[in-house]
Amino acid sequence: MNSPDSTQLASRDTWFLLSDELDRDDAPSVHTGVYVFDTSCDQNPIRTRADAMDWMRQRMDRAAILRQRIRRVPGDLGHPYWVHASDAEPEKYLRFRAIGEITREDFYDIFATMTEQPFSLDRAPWEVHVLTDVCGVEDLPDRATVVALRVHHAATDGLGSVQIARALFDDPDASPAVTGRPGPVRGAAGSLLRLPGQFGGLARSLRQSAAARKALASLVESGEVIRPKAQRPHTRFNDEQSGQHVLGRVKLSLAEVRAIARATGTSINDVILTIISGGIATFLSEAGETPNDSLAAQVPRAIRDGGAEVTAANKLTTMFVDLHTDEHDPLARLKQIHESANFEKHRVQQPESIAMEVTLDHAPAIYLKSAMRLAARGNAKRERKKKVAGQVPLANTLVSNVPRGRADLKFGDSPVVDSFCAPMIHRGNSLAHGVTSIGDVLSVQFTSDDAMMPDPLVYERALGFAFGELKIAVSRKLPERSAAH
Repeated sequence: MNSPDSTQLASRDTWFLLSDELDRDDAPSVHTGVYVFDTSCDQNPIRTRADAMDWMRQRMDRAAILRQRIRRVPGDLGHPYWVHASDAEPEKYLRFRAIGEITREDFYDIFATMTEQPFSLDRAPWEVHVLTDVCGVEDLPDRATVVALRVHHAATDGLGSVQIARALFDDPDASPAVTGRPGPVRGAAGSLLRLPGQFGGLARSLRQSAAARKALASLVESGEVIRPKAQRPHTRFNDEQSGQHVLGRVKLSLAEVRAIARATGTSINDVILTIISGGIATFLSEAGETPNDSLAAQVPRAIRDGGAEVTAANKLTTMFVDLHTDEHDPLARLKQIHESANFEKHRVQQPESIAMEVTLDHAPAIYLKSAMRLAARGNAKRERKKKVAGQVPLANTLVSNVPRGRADLKFGDSPVVDSFCAPMIHRGNSLAHGVTSIGDVLSVQFTSDDAMMPDPLVYERALGFAFGELKIAVSRKLPERSAAH
C-alpha cells in the first residue's frame, strides 16, 4: 500500500472532489485555461498530433500532479491520496483538432462546451486540447494554435493551474506546487485508527471557530470591520440552469485600465469590477429587469501570503464585494467599489476571519461528506424560500482574476500572444467572469447559460459600453491627473 510518491489531500481539496460527486448534474470543478500561439513567427509550428504528444511527453515531469491520480480510502474513512498514475501518458490525455476556418461564435462555443464536461478521477486529473490552424476569428492571429489546459480543482487552484501551464510552455521559472501531505497510503483499518484523533482536532477547531466568530462580531459592532450584506436581489443569473453553456470575451487595453486606476487612486481589480458592474446593470436594464438594490460579486482571494497555515493546494478565501449597480455615474461607482473592496480585504485579512475557516482544514473526510450532504439539502430549501422572496445570499456573480504572467511562453517555437479562460458556473450562480492577462494583453471572459443569455454578444457590448463610459468619465472629471499618468 505504501508509495514513495503518495500524498494525502487536504480537506479543502477533498471538498472539490466530493462536490462533483454529490451533485453530478452540476458543472464540474475544473479550471480551463487557454493559451493562443502565433504560428506566423514559426517556420515549423506544431501541426500534428504526434508533434503535440512529443512536446507534452518531454515536459510532463515538470509538474508532478500530471502523473498522479486519486486513490480513495474505503468508506471515506480518510482523505483520498494522490498516487502515481502508471498510464499518465499524452496519448490518453491529449485531444487534437485541426480547426481551419471557423466563426468566432463557434470557436468560443468549443470552450463553453468544455466547461460542461466532467473528469473521471480514476486517472490523472487533467487533459490538454490542442487546436491548430484556427482561421477567421478576429480576436486571434490567422492560423493560430490554441491550447487549452484543464485541471481539476481538487489538484490545484487557479494560480497553481497557471504554474502548470507555464511549465508545459517552457517557462524555466515555473514552479508547480507539490500538492497534499507526503506519507504512506493508509487503508480502511489504518484510517479508522486515526479517526478519533481527527475528530478531536475537529472539536478543537470548532471551538476556535466559535470563539473567532464571537470576536469578529465584536469588531463588527465596534465598526472596525464591516460585514458584507447578507442578501442581494434575485436575478435571472441566479435561476437554475436549463440550457447549454455560452462563453463570451471582451479584450481591453491593459494600459488604459492601468491609467484609469492610477488616475483615480484605485486598483486594476477595482476598474475591472466597475466595468462588470456597468455591464450587468446595462444588460439587465435592457432586458427590463433592473434589480431594486445593488448586486454583489463573489471574488476569490489568494491567502498564500496572509499568514494562514494552509497546507491545501487551494489556498483561497472569498470576498463578497458590493458592485454598486444602483449607482449610475461610472466614476462614483468606481470609487464606491474601491471602498467596498477595501472593506472586504480588511475583513478577510483579520485573524478572526481566518480562524473562522479553520474547521474546514480539520474536517475528516467522512465528516466532510456528511456535512456537505446536509448542507446541500438545507441550501436547497433556503434557496426555494429566498427565490420566492426575491433574494439570494451574499452575491449574484463570480469574478476571478488570475494573471498569466509574462508573455514569454511558447509551443514549439510559436510565441504566446494571448490567453483567456472558460470560467466555471454552478447551480444558482450562472454568470461567472474570469479576468486574464498575459504580458500587456488583458481580457474579461464570462460563462453563462444560453437560457439566461441567448446571445453573449449582447453582454459583450454592454461590457464594452461600460468601459467606454468609464474612460469618458475619468477624462472629463480628472483631465489633468489622467493626462499626467
